[in-house]
Amino acid sequence: MTRGPSGPLLNVELARALAATPAGLRVTVAGISMEPVAPKGTQVVVRAVEARRLRRGEVFLFATAGGEMELHRLVIALPGGWLVHRGDNQVVRGFAATRVERVVGRAEMARRPHRAVEVARALVWAAGRCYDRACTRSRATQRP
Repeated sequence: MTRGPSGPLLNVELARALAATPAGLRVTVAGISMEPVAPKGTQVVVRAVEARRLRRGEVFLFATAGGEMELHRLVIALPGGWLVHRGDNQVVRGFAATRVERVVGRAEMARRPHRAVEVARALVWAAGRCYDRACTRSRATQRP
């Protein structure tokens, strides 16, 4: 979870507008899911980006179904507008998925490509989780 200018809940449109400014959107990491790359309390700059331009291994900011902002690393983009992601810390094993519409921007952090085996696991997870439901669930973020 991250904290933006107005606390843990930040409107997606406002966040995108701030990320599109020359200074970008500055958020403070409030959780441990991205440790050790971004420990709790770290300030991260997020820049606006079209979700389709995100690449595997990049860290992006997105809104959860509950309205909180999260930073996670992209594992793989799936057809139909789904992004499979996970935190670096692996507090929760497995993957999660969010819709491209919930992406705010790309975090200015080092890109770390996922190993092929991790991408394969994500595809197997998505096949069982997303495609069984034809990716039509109303919830934007799904957890295993």
